[in-house]
Amino acid sequence: MWWPYSNRTQAKLRGGSIVLFSEQHVQDDWAPIVLHEYAHFLSAGQPAANREAVAAAFAQLCPSALALPNPLNALEEPLAIYWGQYRFERDVRGKALSSDSSWYAQPHADRAAKAIAAAFPAERPAPALAVGPLLEAAASVCE
Repeated sequence: MWWPYSNRTQAKLRGGSIVLFSEQHVQDDWAPIVLHEYAHFLSAGQPAANREAVAAAFAQLCPSALALPNPLNALEEPLAIYWGQYRFERDVRGKALSSDSSWYAQPHADRAAKAIAAAFPAERPAPALAVGPLLEAAASVCE
């Protein structure tokens, strides 16, 4: 662990490792942070052709995503929030994230994750990472 920031906790993928950044005395719940980053790790491991097809289809559904300051907030972050936080809370802890609370600091990613969760509630099977309903749900919050 490395503690460079006094006011936030975050995690980053570096190769095959997840590096956790936090102030030493912070008592954060690391499990959803690690699962969120692990979702990014699994996403990065998808075959390039699949990632490209999904990205191209999503860009057609949500062209404004390409204009976001960080286009990853349009689909990649919402997917990590959905699988690493929302599904984790329900499937592992038996709890539900409140749709009234903030799930992520970036507003578009937060809205898209909640749209995915509304379309694919945790009590039902998780969607496949493929062109179709999952991308349509994420794109439903595009402006």
